[in-house]
Amino acid sequence: MSNMEALTNMVNSENAPVIAGIGGIVLLVGIDRITRSRYRVEGKKDSITIEPATAAQPEKYSEEEKTE
Repeated sequence: MSNMEALTNMVNSENAPVIAGIGGIVLLVGIDRITRSRYRVEGKKDSITIEPATAAQPEKYSEEEKTE
């Protein structure tokens, strides 16, 4: 059985809504972790790059504003 056949059988199975729900939750949590960890995501036509943001990018608030 090829990977495509296995994927087709999984999507057409009785548990497809459960699998899709769990996949959606995992996707949302992953996006939340990436954005909170200040990662930079860059998407191109043929690739997606996720890397830590550089220190040269300005933060929203300075340290003085955070302590007040």
